[in-house]
Amino acid sequence: MRKVVFTKTLVISEWVNTILAKGDFANEITQLKKQAGKDIIAYGGASFVSALIQQELIDEFHLYINPTAFGE
Repeated sequence: MRKVVFTKTLVISEWVNTILAKGDFANEITQLKKQAGKDIIAYGGASFVSALIQQELIDEFHLYINPTAFGE
């Protein structure tokens, strides 16, 4: 599966079948969405996801909860 990593710091990718996207992420994702193929899955932190929401680039949300136990 092809992967796109959005980065401001990486210069080269050591992962197989991975390209680095360093430009405007909204532009990059819009171009990806225009390509033929299957769905795009985006993983990222709160600021990345918030920016995608603001740009209206998310068509469907899948929320995952990772439970954590504290104490005894």
